[in-house]
Formats: sequence, C-alpha cells, structure tokens
Amino acid sequence: MRAEAPVSVRVGLIFLLPIIGLAIYLDGLRQESERLRLPVEMRRSDPISQTLTPSKIPRFSRLGKVRYYSTDTLYEYINGHAEHYISAGFKALAVSEYRIESNANGADGEVEQPDLVVDLFDMGKPLHAFGILMDEGGGSLKAVDVGDMGFGGERNLAFFQSRFFFKVTGFRDNLDLISIGEFLADLVPKGSDDKEISLRFPDLGVVQSTKYIKEDFHGIDFMDSVLERSYHVADGGVVTAFIMLSSDQEIARVVESLRAFHDAEQISYGERRLGSLGLTRVDDPFEGVWHYHHAQGRLFGLFGVLPEALIPKLQQFLSSSDVAVSSSQQANNGTHEQDENNNPIQPEETSPQEENGSQPY
Repeated sequence: MRAEAPVSVRVGLIFLLPIIGLAIYLDGLRQESERLRLPVEMRRSDPISQTLTPSKIPRFSRLGKVRYYSTDTLYEYINGHAEHYISAGFKALAVSEYRIESNANGADGEVEQPDLVVDLFDMGKPLHAFGILMDEGGGSLKAVDVGDMGFGGERNLAFFQSRFFFKVTGFRDNLDLISIGEFLADLVPKGSDDKEISLRFPDLGVVQSTKYIKEDFHGIDFMDSVLERSYHVADGGVVTAFIMLSSDQEIARVVESLRAFHDAEQISYGERRLGSLGLTRVDDPFEGVWHYHHAQGRLFGLFGVLPEALIPKLQQFLSSSDVAVSSSQQANNGTHEQDENNNPIQPEETSPQEENGSQPY
C-alpha cells in the first residue's frame, strides 16, 4: 500500500504553487522591461540593408546610429500618421541624421544638430512606395528627376526608387538635395520587382493628376493596386486612364469578375476593334462610356472621349509588348501605327455617339 505524503508537505505544496507562478510572472515582466530598454535599432523586426544607410554621403557624415522602426514602433517616430503608412504597405523605416563634414566637430558641450535627415521607408512593393509619394509629395513641391519619380523644394525632397520611399529634409539653406537624392537612389539594387512600377502612361495630353489607388478602384472591390492618370486633351475635354499590373492569371480573373459584375448589374458591354486590337466597351450608367484592354499581365482602361487625332498614340501604346516603354518610344508616341503599305491604321468601328472629331476611345 502506497504511503501518503505528510499533511505538512501537502500544505507546503499548496502554498508553493502560487509562489512559483508569481516568480514566472515577475521574470516575464523583467524580460519585457529589458526588451523595451533596448535601443530601437536592436528591436527592429524587418531591418533595412546597411548599404542603403551609408555612414557617409558626399559632403556629409552620419551622426550616431541609424534608428529603425517596425510596424509596432512606427508611432514613436510619426505618431498620429503611422496608421496611414502601415495601411499603405509599410514594412520598415530607417532614420539617418547627417552633418556637413566641416561642421562634424561641434564646440565643447554643444549638442550636435543634424544638417540633413534621411527617412527611408521600405514599403514592400514599388506601387506602395509610389502611392505614399503621391500622398506625401506634390503640393508646393515641384516634380524632379530623382529615382523613379520625385518632388522637391528648397529644403525637402521626396522620391521613390523601387520599393523604397525616401524623405530627405535639409536644415540649412542651399543644400543640393537633388544630388543627394541621386546618390541615395543609386544605392538601391535593381531587382525584378522594378518592372512593376517602371511603366509609362501614353502621351494623351496635359497631365492633371496621377494617383495610386490601393484598393476598391472606382468602388470595384476586386480591383486593387491601380495607377490612374487624368489628362486635358486637345479638344478641351478630360480623359482618365488607368493601369493595373499583375500576373496573367490575376488579370484574367479580374476581367472575368468585371464581366460577371456587369452581367449582374445589367450593364451593357461588348467587344470592338481598334485597328488590330480588341477592346471591351462598357456603357456604364454611372461612369459613362469607358473601354479596357488586357494583355500580358496588364489591364489598361480609359474613361472619357478621346479626340480622333490621339487614336494612333493609343494604338501604339497598347501594341507595345511591355508597359515599360523606353524613353525613345515615348519620344515617338506621335508616330502613327502603319500597315504594310505605310498607311495609318484607323479604327475599324465607329460609334453613333462619335461627334466633332472625337470618339469614346
């Protein structure tokens, strides 16, 4: 027969269990406290390559260490605006402060203040970086040729290169922020994801705005990550083009969903020809007449009435094998597509609504 433990032992165990639990709890608090005391650069969960945060850039030396922020700590740096970045695809942020090398050694007891601050956001995808640039840039800033696209002012520069969004802020007058931006952009390695954003819209008129719509394009819940550009065209009207890039399978799924949506809403649509190209025309009671064309992992569409003189430019753009049109192709956008007899190709079909030399694309 098994002997039972003395009563005193059993009572001791009962009191010991809460003590063990309390010890485990206090140890957890200690570890969390130590984690919070770690420098922010040691708490990052998605670090940015050190090659993108150099210790020196032309004329400048970095002050101190790079500060890193994740989705959990971003609010510490941009409190009140962090959710906007996170919802736009934010992955990580590296903040570097720089001082002009001639000022690198301050007077005794003087706190070194930066002459330049570089905020480097990893947005995960080039389209996300573009979207943040469109939100943060513009306004009083003017377009500049830095990175894939940028805006600059006297003391501010914002641009994106691949999936990275840069904010460069100067704290002195007459800093050459453009040269600094070019230096930083060159540090970004070229990768396969660059094709996702290295696109151009057709030259259809005077650009009024360019936007990135992360989701629910025109209220369509299955159309996400869309670029949209509005133009004033030659006849004084306004047209809006959009481009969506994805895999062939995803674009095919979106087109199938569009047709199912139009069928369910009893919105009229049908095929038409633009030279050798097949287009889908949609007679939308809410958006008006619009067209779209899909091929090779892209969906291109146009809302509005396009003057007939611009049709050849559109044909050339849609006939290109890649959305990423080279600079030389952009310069020749005015060249008409020609048939084997060197005659301009004209639309094979016209709409009863076409008037005054314009047609709904």
